[in-house]
Amino acid sequence: MFWFNRMAEHWVVPQRLDLVEHVRRGRLQVVQTGTFGPQFYGLADDPEVDRQWVGMPLVGVSANLDYIAELIPRLQEAGARVVGQMSMSWHYGDHEEGKGLFGVWDRIWKEELPGEPPCDDPVLAQQLVAGGQLRQWPIEGRPYRTYSGCMCNPHWLATLKAMLGRAIDVGVDGINLHHNFEVLCPCSFCNQYLMAWLGERFDEGELTALFGTADLGDLGGVTPREEAPPELKQRYAL
Repeated sequence: MFWFNRMAEHWVVPQRLDLVEHVRRGRLQVVQTGTFGPQFYGLADDPEVDRQWVGMPLVGVSANLDYIAELIPRLQEAGARVVGQMSMSWHYGDHEEGKGLFGVWDRIWKEELPGEPPCDDPVLAQQLVAGGQLRQWPIEGRPYRTYSGCMCNPHWLATLKAMLGRAIDVGVDGINLHHNFEVLCPCSFCNQYLMAWLGERFDEGELTALFGTADLGDLGGVTPREEAPPELKQRYAL
């Protein structure tokens, strides 16, 4: 267990502050800075995007990783543990215009991330909506559109693992994870997860009361029937 009461948090590594000297003078124990997840890899090469959304100060994936790899040991020598940041799901781009991960996928796997790409197209790792389209939405003031990787999708999990591995390579002591509150989507991976979860937590009678059948393979949807007992619907919602 590591206890601390003096820390600094910067979403982007500050460029108008000598962070190493700040650690020394303030005797900081933890510095949280730098972003190592899909937002970073998708936007770092795009000079049109404000660095706030990249989560790193420079243009280019390699330039930022080299910069942070040189900075981290200096912060550690000054007395701080260094914690990076990483979204578990959200990232910004445009799959139709080739922005974000959708435009740099091949390059980052050839030049930046370890191992082979888990899929040929990052579209295959994203959350879906009813009808099979990609889940996407605008957020005012943020670049392009917002997408969310699917946490049941093995392609997305392999992507996160590789990104986390690179963060470890450059020396972080830990990672603060964001956007880990996402829900299940209609994809086959989420459906497999949900069917297994239902089978472990409800017996045949309860499943029939909830959905009208105990055969999970026959479920056309996962919304409980209106007439299902309230206590079962509450258990399912939890």
